[in-house]
Amino acid sequence: MSNVCTLAYRFDDSDALEITIQLVCDGVNEWVGIGFSSDGLMQNSEAVLGIPGNDRPLRYALNGKSADAVVQMPDQEQTLIGASLQLHKNKRTVM
Repeated sequence: MSNVCTLAYRFDDSDALEITIQLVCDGVNEWVGIGFSSDGLMQNSEAVLGIPGNDRPLRYALNGKSADAVVQMPDQEQTLIGASLQLHKNKRTVM
């Protein structure tokens, strides 16, 4: 995994609450993700995962502690706007 990740974010609440997030990880060309939780725990929360080979990052439900408990959310809950995943030759991943 990467030793260095940088997270940048911006809030825009002019019309509808919108959050722009960019996660940059150096030293890795694998999956990256960011999760959101109301209680600070990973289980029973949501995450956005950028997985190489997928067209774009997607929302996932983290239903448990095992990998098979990480489930892609249904199409109607894939509400990300302008999401992208870029893998660079210098082992930099940008989501």
